[in-house]
Amino acid sequence: MRDLVTSFASFCLAKTLYAGQTFAKALGAPPALVTPKNEPAPGPEAKPQAPLTGRLYHDAKKTSEKFGDPASAAFLAGDEYLSKAVDAVFNVVSSPRGFRPYWTSLPGQVASQAGLAARAVSAADGEHSFHLHARPQQPG
Repeated sequence: MRDLVTSFASFCLAKTLYAGQTFAKALGAPPALVTPKNEPAPGPEAKPQAPLTGRLYHDAKKTSEKFGDPASAAFLAGDEYLSKAVDAVFNVVSSPRGFRPYWTSLPGQVASQAGLAARAVSAADGEHSFHLHARPQQPG
């Protein structure tokens, strides 16, 4: 299910960015921004896989080959963040596979991160105050 949601999100992102790029091209955006610069890789075209996730991935990949630089960069970053967001949601709501549930380890993770932050702040304060007191006195 996680793979299907990730593939669908990637597919929707690619189609949305391509629609935006097409709209920008129709409005007269500079060709340098809306023309693809990277040609598809040489060799035979891979056939879409039979499962729905494979077809969605294949269609998103084919659409991303038509992107100009801004849309390409937005797709790469957006796809990565969408994938991480889907994983985070599924980690929270799905049952674990041999691991402790997410919610049981959350208090320990929060305490650990709070402790690290407190030590970093106190170390920075200690270092700052050290520099203030370690300055040589100028003869007056």
